[in-house]
Amino acid sequence: MSPPLRLLDQVRACCRLRHYSLRAERACVGWLRRFNLANGKRHPRDMAVMEEEGFLSALAVRDGAASTREVDHIAQRAAS
Repeated sequence: MSPPLRLLDQVRACCRLRHYSLRAERACVGWLRRFNLANGKRHPRDMAVMEEEGFLSALAVRDGAASTREVDHIAQRAAS
């Protein structure tokens, strides 16, 4: 039995399954890496919506705005 894929490898596999471009795949992995580092390297499944909102709020304050895609992600996560 092979060992389970690491989180970033799972994201890469998901992006490839959905036929994302290499640039989009790298962007997804980069955002997840930044999110993970900002939250003490905890796995996203162990975090609540509050951590996501805090991360995106910090980005919005620091960088001036959040993208529509990020806001949609929060709404989608909160609905599930």
